[in-house]
Amino acid sequence: MIDQAPMPDPDEGRTLILLTRHYNGLEEKPGRLYLEPREETPADKIDFTDPRKIRATWEAGEEDGRQFLRENGFQ
Repeated sequence: MIDQAPMPDPDEGRTLILLTRHYNGLEEKPGRLYLEPREETPADKIDFTDPRKIRATWEAGEEDGRQFLRENGFQ
């Protein structure tokens, strides 16, 4: 699915790509920054019917985002 992510057209400049899981062998490309969750997300592609899992997934993403900002000098 990573190959099917929509990219800007024309594909120029910098693009932030938020992944839903870890991908082995992900090829880095100039101008693209891939971010993956630190841990497996509680809600997966099959079950988005459980509000608790959706909330936990959202909160995990928020924490990953805060950590990214801290590690990269934005906070």
